[in-house]
Amino acid sequence: MTLFSTIRIAAPMLAILALCATARAEQHFRLDPEASEITAAVAEPVSSIRGDAVGKFRLLSCDIYQDPKRRAEDPANIWVELVIDAASYNSGSSMRDGAVKTSILDVKDFPTISFKGGSAWTEVKQTSETSGSATLKGELMIHGAVRPFEVPVKVSLEHDRLIGAGEVSFNYTDFGIEQPSILGLKAGNVVKVTFHVVATRAPRGM
Repeated sequence: MTLFSTIRIAAPMLAILALCATARAEQHFRLDPEASEITAAVAEPVSSIRGDAVGKFRLLSCDIYQDPKRRAEDPANIWVELVIDAASYNSGSSMRDGAVKTSILDVKDFPTISFKGGSAWTEVKQTSETSGSATLKGELMIHGAVRPFEVPVKVSLEHDRLIGAGEVSFNYTDFGIEQPSILGLKAGNVVKVTFHVVATRAPRGM
């Protein structure tokens, strides 16, 4: 379930470039996995007692760049492609992790989670020359299902680092994933994803 956190990674980068990009001929940022963090929380069965199950995923790749089909001065020309390792889910509980990877995410059949998009974004608010917020639009693929997806993100540009942060909640059953249960008691059907994503400027030609 927590896999959904991954998606948000792509989105943050997007917004940042859209808000902070200059009229340079080309912009390309790549994810810094060591500086980035994404978590997803789902209410456990009997959540009033057990609380939420919180897990993390590992990002395989994330590239943020200008869409060559749009003009360089067009702030909506940012494109993001992100891939996450579904089998990297880690909540600190081996029993839960095993259940999520096999019974919920089916990582053998669906080893990755991906997000592509960013050419369309709305509700852009610029708070300074290098920071702001926006709602990003794209497509998220989880468990083999592709759905339109929107995510609000706060972004900032610090030298050659693009930073995006925020949170978003959605119903993971929309992606064909069943709610896990214990003794007939089901977990919540909504996942809350919290992210802090950092990307650095890629070398020219990369």
